[in-house]
This record gives sequence, structure tokens and C-alpha cells, in this order.
Amino acid sequence: MLVQFYAFNNPMENPYLYLSSGGVDPTKPLHQYGPAARSGYMIHYIQAGHGTFTSNHRDYHLGPGDMFFCEPGRPVNMLADSHDPWVVYWIRFTGKLVERLAETFNLSYRAPVFNVQQAAPIRDQLLDIIAFSQEPTGDPLHYAAKLLDLIGNLRRLFPVNQSEERAPGQVLVDQGTQYMRNNFDTPISVADVADYLAIDRTYLFRLFKDNVGMSPKAYLTDYRMHAAQEMLAQTMTPIKVIARSCGYRDESQFSKAFQQRVGQSPIAYRRANKSR
Repeated sequence: MLVQFYAFNNPMENPYLYLSSGGVDPTKPLHQYGPAARSGYMIHYIQAGHGTFTSNHRDYHLGPGDMFFCEPGRPVNMLADSHDPWVVYWIRFTGKLVERLAETFNLSYRAPVFNVQQAAPIRDQLLDIIAFSQEPTGDPLHYAAKLLDLIGNLRRLFPVNQSEERAPGQVLVDQGTQYMRNNFDTPISVADVADYLAIDRTYLFRLFKDNVGMSPKAYLTDYRMHAAQEMLAQTMTPIKVIARSCGYRDESQFSKAFQQRVGQSPIAYRRANKSR
């Protein structure tokens, strides 16, 4: 069956989790892309034919059922076979959340190739995304859900052994900073963070100084001040409400902390930085 070239573009762009495009490319003999770097993460599935994919200065000679992964900013080269050029199905995705999630599955420009025997669900989801794109009434919002499902399978099928990648102290610091980011809008203290991690405050202080370069109190204060600065500049929310929204019990306590950290009062900062 003759396969036609096809590509789609998702109109619902966002900076966090964006499945931007995809399609089908029945290449001509010796068709080449590269050497060049892609602007997003990409997954390719070879439905038929053969070709050579080059990543990290290594050539992979691939055929039906093989799949390969591209990292943004990493040069690759794709060369279709001279006698049996490949038919490639592909998707592209970008976003700040995607960047973080890409660290949690074990595919990269150094280890980019896998196959259907290893990851049939990825092939099936890729084909489903391309089929969905051809539905005239499909809601573009569903692309984000489909991308999350696909990344979930990448994490399950190609897991990163985080216990080997991160030292125990770094794991505790990551858990502590996440707890602060999730709860900075309540009156939590460093003692609460230590209790959450089931360690004493002295050990928590040492871990933060070694891994973050500042004390846990300074990290929490900086995070609260950053949130306060955004609200002061971008909204007309009363300062007493901003204070409570950033975990301070009253406006006076907040204003004193803000003056010490930022170098001016909340009122002065708002006047100087109010969005036009």
C-alpha cells in the first residue's frame, strides 16, 4: 500500500507540555536530514524500509520495528537507504515540564534506539496520536493527555535508577525543597521541613549548605519572596493578602522580611515594578 506524506501541527501551544507536531514521512532513496539538531524531543517509528540514524557520533542501521529518540539541541543525522528507503512515523514535543520528565526515563542522545519488542505501547501510542490528528472534530487539548500517557510509559519501560544516580543527601534535599515549594503559602518553618523528612535541623542545615549553597531558612524565604514579588508586580492584591498567601501570619512580619531580603518595602517595590 502506498503511504502518503502527512504532517499535523497542534494549535494549542503551551510552554509546559506541548505535543507540537507529528506525521508520516515515506522518504525517497538517500533522503537525508542533518547533520542538524532538532528543536524538540522527537520519537520516530520505522514502519517499513531501512536507513541509518546517527547520534553522538554513532551510526545505527535500522529497519522495520525499530524506533529512535532525539534530544533537542543534540546533532543527529538521518539517511534513508538507497534501495529500500524507510517510512517513518514521528512526533515532536517540547515544554518545561517535558524537560523535567525527560530526566526520569532512560533515553537520550547517548542511548537513543529501541524497538517494538521492547516498547510496543510506545509504537501504539504514537500511531494513535497520528490517527487522532486526522479526526476533524478532535479536541487539541487531548494532545497533552496523550503525551502524558506516552511519557508515563517511557518512564515505566525505560526507568532511571534514581537510587544510583543521586546520593541519599541529595534525595533528602530534593524532597525538602519540594515540600517547601508545595507548602510555602502556609506558615511552615524549617522545623516542619525537618519533621517531614524525619531528620534533625542540624543535619538538614548541613545538607542544604552542601547541596544548595544556602540554609533551608534562606531557601524558603527566597522562594516566598519570589512569589511575593510576582504578586506585587502583576496584581493589585492587598499586601496583607499577599503576606498570608506567602506563609506569613501578618503584614508586619511579611513587610519586615521583604525589606530585609529585597531591600525595599512591598509598597515601594509595587510602585517601581507594577506591570503596565
